[in-house]
Amino acid sequence: MNFNLAMLAESMNTSEQRLYKEFKLYFGVTFSDYLENSRIQKAGQLLKEGIAVKEVAVQVGYGSDYSFRRAFKRCTGVTPSTYIKIK
Repeated sequence: MNFNLAMLAESMNTSEQRLYKEFKLYFGVTFSDYLENSRIQKAGQLLKEGIAVKEVAVQVGYGSDYSFRRAFKRCTGVTPSTYIKIK
């Protein structure tokens, strides 16, 4: 399941625009940045457990391991394989 702002807004009976503004005001980051950071944090835990990168990508909600690897490096500064080695 791909969780997103539209789904959250609908479940809260509010508009996406209003939720976006309130989320950023309250948390100091956009919803998409928060969601991405949460996924990457969970991915780090799974990688430490020895789960394969492709499987981690699926479990944290990425459509491909390529997009996951790019997001992981953007957020952590290292590739998933390097992360495994240094952690």
